[in-house]
Amino acid sequence: EVIFIQKEIIFEKNKDILFNKKTLNIDFVIYSDDKPVIAIEATKFSTVRRKNITHRLAYLDHRFQMLKLKYPRIKTMMIIQADKEIEDLVKRTKERELINTDFCFINEIEKLNNIVTI
Repeated sequence: EVIFIQKEIIFEKNKDILFNKKTLNIDFVIYSDDKPVIAIEATKFSTVRRKNITHRLAYLDHRFQMLKLKYPRIKTMMIIQADKEIEDLVKRTKERELINTDFCFINEIEKLNNIVTI
């Protein structure tokens, strides 16, 4: 959130987007010319089982798929904070599971600063 404010980027936090009678709540949506251009989901993984990591990543990626059906040009991002002992597992799972996510940062929030330039 601080990055967006520093760069004077127009964004909404916890934005509800209606899609086929479902409401998707997205953590951050960045706009350009009143159109959503970037959707960001932020989450944290503590020590959990592999199945839970796979399920959560696939679920978030599926939400991004629905967003891309409504807004084909939108870019999607996941920001994940993972405990050190499961960081490698989360990275391997990310490579295997994510299809509709354009950017995924695991314990690398500083890279968001380089990507978000509207």
